[in-house]
Amino acid sequence: MHGLEIDQRFERYRVLRALGSGVSGISYEAEDLMLHHKVTLKLIHPWSTLADSARRQFFRDMQSISLLIHPFHAAMHDYGEVEGQLYIARRFVSTGSLLSQEGRSLYSPPFSIADTILYAHQLAQVLHNIHRFGYIHGSLTLSNILVLREPNFAGEPDFAPFLLSDIGLAYFVRRFGQPRSTRLPITAAPEQWKGRHLPASDQYALAVLVYLWLTGRPPFIGSPEEIEQAKHKASFPLLSLFNPQITLEQEGIMRRALNASPDARYPTILAFIEAMQSSLARQPKLPEQPQPSVPVATEPLAYPAKESMSLAELELNDALSLEENDIIAAAPNATNHDVEPISSTFLLDQNAIRLLTAMAKGEKSPSEPSPEIEPASPLPRPGETPLPPVEPEPETERTQPEPPDPAEPVMPEVLPPAPDTAQPQPEPTLPDVEQELATPQPETTPAPSPDAQKKAEDAQAPVKLITALTITSPYLAAPQEFHLEKEEITLGHAGSSDILLDQDQTTSRHHAMLQRKDNQYYVYDLLSDHGVLVNGNKLTPGIGVPLVDGDCIYICSYTLTLHLIPMQSDHEQTKEPAIS
Repeated sequence: MHGLEIDQRFERYRVLRALGSGVSGISYEAEDLMLHHKVTLKLIHPWSTLADSARRQFFRDMQSISLLIHPFHAAMHDYGEVEGQLYIARRFVSTGSLLSQEGRSLYSPPFSIADTILYAHQLAQVLHNIHRFGYIHGSLTLSNILVLREPNFAGEPDFAPFLLSDIGLAYFVRRFGQPRSTRLPITAAPEQWKGRHLPASDQYALAVLVYLWLTGRPPFIGSPEEIEQAKHKASFPLLSLFNPQITLEQEGIMRRALNASPDARYPTILAFIEAMQSSLARQPKLPEQPQPSVPVATEPLAYPAKESMSLAELELNDALSLEENDIIAAAPNATNHDVEPISSTFLLDQNAIRLLTAMAKGEKSPSEPSPEIEPASPLPRPGETPLPPVEPEPETERTQPEPPDPAEPVMPEVLPPAPDTAQPQPEPTLPDVEQELATPQPETTPAPSPDAQKKAEDAQAPVKLITALTITSPYLAAPQEFHLEKEEITLGHAGSSDILLDQDQTTSRHHAMLQRKDNQYYVYDLLSDHGVLVNGNKLTPGIGVPLVDGDCIYICSYTLTLHLIPMQSDHEQTKEPAIS
């Protein structure tokens, strides 16, 4: 099945029009003929058949995600399978997402600092709620943030204009299906290029959106390769270059949330946003600042005026085509406000694009001559060390330095020569024959054989050890041993876990993780429901604890004992099966 036609019946739904397509599937506006209301019907991965294991994983995920209720989450009404085609039905919002034409006209960045933190805090609450149950969004972008209400011009308290949708769908297709686009969204965290998806990845994606909302531009601009390299180096411009009201404290908070290492970010996504809220309370009230020298997009972000203009003509085409759900299946009857645009994040005018690209590459502005002296920035650029200020020399007539006063030469002290007298020579002595005969001579031993020499060398050589886990549980008939060979090993109830602990229902889907650093494994609690204990001490989620020989890890009813065993010879090594 590659798509549905208008008025076509699908299960209990009647298709009204196509909305668009993306990495996870194709979306339609449809009518629920049983409940008589509109829904967004989404066909998951309709271009090819998913494996049976992937379909079973889909039902396990949707069964749990459909039970997640939150006021800022677009509720899922239904999910299922029709003739091998997976689908979901969720709440329908007529305005569309922040990437629809109407959404962009209502909410065009930059926003005020207070509004940005308010919106980000509401999204963080939804993401923190799904993290508590062992799930992640995996692909937080503007295209899955639905616009529910117009801006808060009346100043209503607890104003909530957005809903978060499509939790885990694109992440599911990237893991188990064949996505139509292999590119990651511009909000993707650096670890996601290596196939690693964590709650900290959602924190990184939200920080990219906060940067966009505060400055009117994304933190990374360039080709996909340049963006990936900049993310791994955590190299992006200061926010204060585009928004003078950003404080040094807020700069530091954003740099921590956008750190290339997941362990260096905040322990939870709520901790990141709460730090921004605290900084807002301490922010001084500044008078209105003049406009920054760099142009910021203040007009509603919209399509290019001419239909003949394509994204390939834009200098930021690669950077602006990394969004997740932006491949459009243009229906004949679809209007601009119904279908999300192809652009990934937003479109700027061409002059602004050229200037921002030049700034991101450190080049001179193409339209303005560069001044002779570059004004100093309040903070050093990434990768640079601040230099001390250099005081200018007073303009005085240069005079030749006066020669030093001539001083009387000082002759070095010369020692008198040694007296020329004959030195007494020692008298020659004969060797003591009796003592030499009495001294025992060392016995000569025969040279060792090659086999014995090799055994001695093997005994002196350091023994190579293998790290292993012995897993015991009331659910297992006998202890099972698992050799740790990978850099990262996941443990939990999810079918994709490296060590599958699915007998105990109290185990979270993504319960814990083992990570190797400097030939030593660390254990992490991935925000599990019942926690992880090491030798009786409960771990703090997100903080790794090093393991040594004999340590016991307790995960619900499972006991995992780490021990080091000598490496077997090549002909004795056997591959251990995974726990299942």
